[in-house]
Amino acid sequence: MFKIAIGHAQCVNTKRVTDMALIQIEAQLKNIPPNAGIVFASTDFDHSLMLSMIKKKYPEMDLIGCTTAGEFSSLMGTEDDSVLIIVFASDCVEITSGLGEQVSINPEKAVIDAITQAKKGLSKDEVFCITFPYGNVDIHAPFMNNLNEKCPILGGCAAEDGLNNTNIKQFYNDRVIVDAFPLMIFAGPVTYDFVISRSWHPIGQSAEITEVIGSKVKKIGHLKALDFFRHYLGDELFPATESGFVIVKDNKTNNETDNFVVRTPVAYNTNDRSVSFASKMSEGSTIQLSETTSSDILDDVNSDLQKLMTSSRIKNPMLALCFSCAVRKTILGTKITEELNIIKRHMPENLPIVGFFSHGEYAPIKKGTLSKFHNTTLVTLMIGVEDEAMPEKVDLSSLKQAYHQMNNICSREDILQLIQKKHQRQKEFMDRLEKNKDQKLSLLRKINQEIELAKLEILKKEEKLQIALTEVKKSNKKLMDSIQYAKLIQRSLLPDKHEMQQHFPNSFLLWMPRDVVGGDIFLAGFFDDGSILCVIDCTGHGVPGAFMTMIASSGIRQLIHDENYRNPAVILEKMNYIIKSTLQKDKEIETSDDGLDAAICYIPRNQKRLIYAGARLPIYYVENGRTKFIKGDRQSIGYKKSDIAFEFKNHEIAIESTTCFYMATDGYIDQLGSEKKHPFGRSRFLQSLERFNHHSLAEQKILLKKSFMDFMGNQMRRDDITVLGFQCSSRD
Repeated sequence: MFKIAIGHAQCVNTKRVTDMALIQIEAQLKNIPPNAGIVFASTDFDHSLMLSMIKKKYPEMDLIGCTTAGEFSSLMGTEDDSVLIIVFASDCVEITSGLGEQVSINPEKAVIDAITQAKKGLSKDEVFCITFPYGNVDIHAPFMNNLNEKCPILGGCAAEDGLNNTNIKQFYNDRVIVDAFPLMIFAGPVTYDFVISRSWHPIGQSAEITEVIGSKVKKIGHLKALDFFRHYLGDELFPATESGFVIVKDNKTNNETDNFVVRTPVAYNTNDRSVSFASKMSEGSTIQLSETTSSDILDDVNSDLQKLMTSSRIKNPMLALCFSCAVRKTILGTKITEELNIIKRHMPENLPIVGFFSHGEYAPIKKGTLSKFHNTTLVTLMIGVEDEAMPEKVDLSSLKQAYHQMNNICSREDILQLIQKKHQRQKEFMDRLEKNKDQKLSLLRKINQEIELAKLEILKKEEKLQIALTEVKKSNKKLMDSIQYAKLIQRSLLPDKHEMQQHFPNSFLLWMPRDVVGGDIFLAGFFDDGSILCVIDCTGHGVPGAFMTMIASSGIRQLIHDENYRNPAVILEKMNYIIKSTLQKDKEIETSDDGLDAAICYIPRNQKRLIYAGARLPIYYVENGRTKFIKGDRQSIGYKKSDIAFEFKNHEIAIESTTCFYMATDGYIDQLGSEKKHPFGRSRFLQSLERFNHHSLAEQKILLKKSFMDFMGNQMRRDDITVLGFQCSSRD
């Protein structure tokens, strides 16, 4: 069996308000004795009397609680001068309590004492804990060492309706205490889920905490901490209750965008110009001012509750227990009931909702992580039980008789006094709103000033960028003009078209540098004893490749024109030496590793044969409708690893009248296609040559180019492209 009962009553008289709350509880329990209870109360009551009345009614019940900045429930809404009691009765869910004292002196001992005491009464694994501590307590290490690692802590700090913290009290059984750590552990077939709504958004510039001692921040960036805040909020408006909050990210431990907490500045020192916060701060953390509006808060709660109810796996929800920061209450003002109404709309119908306004909240940022201390948040904890616990839902109809009994308890004098207190609170609230408005205006002015300064800085930078861009454009134009002129020079290295047509009327050259200039070149020499054709693929492409083609062209011309070499293999060997010596590859001081691949053929006049030698570039030929090729030698020219003594091999091919020859660099077959991103490949190239062979060579050029472009699609060009096709005429 698992049963929950709640009692919520409002009156200025302690005995009467406690009686009213207990009447409601008894109407729901129907003589079932509760195991544990929680009590929230405003600061103006006689708390010793209140606790003695509760313990007299239920002497065996474990009881913890605290004073608050306001109480709320689905029974009465949001109230200030009320007592709210929640009790749990179960024969299967274990609920135990413990207390640690002098938490401000030795927080770790206080937490361990509370856990140790509470765990003594447990026979089952703890599932979650609830606490209402006095101020912020660092709970990480003690809880991780003394509790089930999957057991989180949730709760809210004891509070009062004001800023002095002089009337804050905590409750443990029949004791009224301060500076303590009351704890309640739930164990057994009980389940939970929760969501934390933070609602604050960063504004202004972020800065790093550069000097800190505990919770006292001394420097933020290069400024004293107090000067950082007064820069935005003004001299008279800080510290502030509803503004001046900061979003803090610990950059050393986690860079996730949602890994932040909101912190409250609570005091400052004009001597050392430090600012003290509600909890410990870390050097190196990022700090940034934040703000919110009532609409932001309500929208955030609506979104978070929707996510909670969509993802929650609780079968039998029994209670929603909420801890909402008192600052949210002030910001929401008359809209404060909307926060509770949003929770009601998302929770199952008739589910009891209870909670209080706190001075700080405890919860993990998300399930499965360590609990953290927060400011300005709403923590919504949903408690349920497994089927085996036989849950009994709250019977709200049973409260009708209880309300009839309560009607005559409050006197006329009590009611008048309650009205006077509400009027006084309303006046204090209006004063705080005026101060908050001034703070917001000061913050807005400073942010606007920073925006204007940032705009001016951007305009100055834009002017500088425009000047730099103009210079870059001028430089780029000069560079492109030079490259375009280099293109003309490189094209002038190609054989004269008319001369080529004269000696090889049936021929084509498909020459497509990847950039304006490239590393592929075609060279030819026409002599009385025959012709030499060379296709060369130099290292790289663009300008570096073009420089290499100049060296290659100079070397070939020297060998075939000045020194009259005709043997392709010997020409390749001589080129190997020329490239190495030109680029100083034979010396230790060489700084580059450039070279080339080449295919060279010599066609002696009137001999119907072709002599070919290749350095990694093949020769292809189509004869009687069949495509054949000779790979050449697996040795490049001019590289560090190119053997200076390597002897290239000549290959002789008989020439038929219909034989078509082709030499090509690897840019064509290595190009990736847009569909499967596979290269064009040699097999596809051979098939293309065979398929297009019945066309004229002029038509073959067009078909090969189209086939290449269609295959490439939207892929980037990888390399320069050169394909030479020719038939040998009777003169050659």
